[in-house]
Amino acid sequence: MRYNRTKDRNRSRMRLIPIVGMVSIISFLIFNQAKQAERVYNDTIKALELLVINMDKGKAGIAHLSLFDDCMKKIYNH
Repeated sequence: MRYNRTKDRNRSRMRLIPIVGMVSIISFLIFNQAKQAERVYNDTIKALELLVINMDKGKAGIAHLSLFDDCMKKIYNH
């Protein structure tokens, strides 16, 4: 029986195809997960900025109520 080198090369290449495929899939999943984490981080930052804006508005309202309450106390005590 004659030894066929091209047949052995084709076999070794065929064995590499699933490995290359798995490496490609894993790389894609890791990259995709990193992008998703970055998107979630940016969304969280935006949400916290909105929260800070609304808290500042609330603080201004409370300061106004506190001033009103102080004035009412002065009026009722005199």
